[in-house]
Amino acid sequence: MLNMHSLLLVGPYDWDPEVMPRAEFEERIRAFWARIPESAGSFAVVYGDSRHHAEMAYLTHFVPKVRSAMAIVPRAGEPVLLLPGSRNSFSSAERLSCFKNLDLLTDPAKAIDKWVADHPGTARRGVLLGTATMRQQQYQQLLAAFPDNAAPLEASHTLQLLMRVKRPRELAAI
Repeated sequence: MLNMHSLLLVGPYDWDPEVMPRAEFEERIRAFWARIPESAGSFAVVYGDSRHHAEMAYLTHFVPKVRSAMAIVPRAGEPVLLLPGSRNSFSSAERLSCFKNLDLLTDPAKAIDKWVADHPGTARRGVLLGTATMRQQQYQQLLAAFPDNAAPLEASHTLQLLMRVKRPRELAAI
């Protein structure tokens, strides 16, 4: 079992801090970054859609229901959830994750450009998580958006190794 979160896209899947507190997600993020050398990246781009969202759910608890979504998870600082649709959907999306920094996902490449511009000096290189299911054209545009065209590290395998070993809170939830 790789995913400790709802896999069904119906029924309740709101984040419940009593079952899985925010500290759990923060610890997961720290454990991931502990396995990635600082030279490899200072932020991770996590992609998920309604069919493949394990990496996103593991790090943020967010599960995209209809269209694809992304998260930018910095080595230090608050993750940003990039959501499809309109800002009107933010109130319902806020219930789905412990992270409340939300923005619209209109174009993945532009989202990376904006994040890098908003974080000068800290956004050096990036890593990718969950991008194997992206459409090829979208993936190529995303790659071109990385600073100085520095090829990002594909780190999904590293995160999946962490996901295979259940953490104490996950075992208690089982």
